[in-house]
Amino acid sequence: GFPGHDKQVHVFNDRVCVTNPDAPKDVNYVMWLDAQFNILKYDTLDESIFINDSSGWTSALEDIRLFDWKGEVWGIAAIGNRAAGAIGQVMVQLDGHRITQYQVLPSPRGQKVEKNWIPVAHASQLKLIYSVEPLQILSMYSPMEPIRLPDGFGSVAAEVPYPYRGGSNLVPYADGYLAVVHSAPIAYQGARMYTHHFVLFSPDLQIIEISRPFFIEHIGIEIVVSMVLQDDGVIISYGVGDRLCRLLKISHAVI
Repeated sequence: GFPGHDKQVHVFNDRVCVTNPDAPKDVNYVMWLDAQFNILKYDTLDESIFINDSSGWTSALEDIRLFDWKGEVWGIAAIGNRAAGAIGQVMVQLDGHRITQYQVLPSPRGQKVEKNWIPVAHASQLKLIYSVEPLQILSMYSPMEPIRLPDGFGSVAAEVPYPYRGGSNLVPYADGYLAVVHSAPIAYQGARMYTHHFVLFSPDLQIIEISRPFFIEHIGIEIVVSMVLQDDGVIISYGVGDRLCRLLKISHAVI
């Protein structure tokens, strides 16, 4: 569902948005996998902390990107405020399947909608890639500390049509870091679609190279949210058509 709408709106077959008043409430799950990515167990993510706090920000969270911070499991996700018609980014700490603390991050530009920030632990700080092009990186001393803006952040106009948007986390790669991002939405013959790009970063998080665009498995809506490095390539997790979630191994040769 979207803030300001009384009914759930779902993407159907990558082409038509349909209103579904009987749609079930969105639910997130925490899954534990073995080394072969078989599911060992799973549980519903307990997001009751938002209800208990009566904060105005409501679950279920969307586009959760998990990351490790000093041995603890954290995530950054989209959260809605229906009364304000806003979508913000929220930092959450997980203990098993429960959210134990959170911080809704203020928009550095005062915008009502903020999505797809990329978290990366770097140089004893938590970095948040706000946009890929132009490259804008926010900093935090820890997930519950205030955001620090880089010098010159305000000089980039808020209306810049960012061509690349957040995707996976960053993994160490080729003496730097590697991530997958997606393009701004493309409309073609009535279909809504996203292309993807590998992005290679230097050790100090500067962009070295952006790959040519590609689809993962079909022409339509696909969103990558995480990546894990392995000896022979990477494993990405991604959504397909707002209906399925999948894992895919991509070899170093393809990258």
